[in-house]
Amino acid sequence: MDRQDLAKIVASGKATPEQWDEYWMSGRSDSPSICCANHPNIAAVAYCRKCGDRLCGNCTRDVRSVIYCADCLDVCVRTCSGCGRSDGSHPSYCPRNPEPTPTTGGLNGVIAAVNGVQEAVRSQRTSISSAVWLLIAWYVFSSLQTAVWESKPRYAMYYGVPSDHIVVLDEPHDCDFFKAPIGSKGCHFEKSVAVTKIGNDIQTGRPTVSHDNGKTWEWDDFNTTRSVPSVWVSYTKVIY
Repeated sequence: MDRQDLAKIVASGKATPEQWDEYWMSGRSDSPSICCANHPNIAAVAYCRKCGDRLCGNCTRDVRSVIYCADCLDVCVRTCSGCGRSDGSHPSYCPRNPEPTPTTGGLNGVIAAVNGVQEAVRSQRTSISSAVWLLIAWYVFSSLQTAVWESKPRYAMYYGVPSDHIVVLDEPHDCDFFKAPIGSKGCHFEKSVAVTKIGNDIQTGRPTVSHDNGKTWEWDDFNTTRSVPSVWVSYTKVIY
């Protein structure tokens, strides 16, 4: 049967899968012009069983070894348009064709259900594992951030004070939510940083000192002992 005769049968909608194969293959050649109907730059690898459009690998929809395009598969699933028979049955390539024999179909259904449950369990385990690792990563990051940010070298660099003149008290955890007994304690701790700076008055040359990081100054020659640059970090409990 030549291609022209096959084209008439295909146009009538009565072509068998074998005639579709013969019709489509008869039009193939080594020319790259046989491309996907949706992607002109990609070579076709199959055709739609219903409309005959050439399809690339990304556009094929395989249903029981029969290829459809996305549009025809959607129509066929919703309406079975073009594949129903007069007796109400469906050909083997129809997506709505009933499963095979009850025994085989039932077994396949059980296997599919078991596989689905296993996949769901694996997915849940993966989600829980990811959440645990994220929590651990957050805890480690927070601990490292606190250790670096509240360290003497950081304060020394920031305020220009020698490390041996810096005192950093440990932050209390009495108000933490997870501190026993678990729950809100109705309080928190606020950090206080007291910075002492020293200098000399420009006009008189008298020594001066500031205990609030240079905001206010006072004379520092009332005693024989002079103040030294320092940083004092402490925490004050605040009740709600």
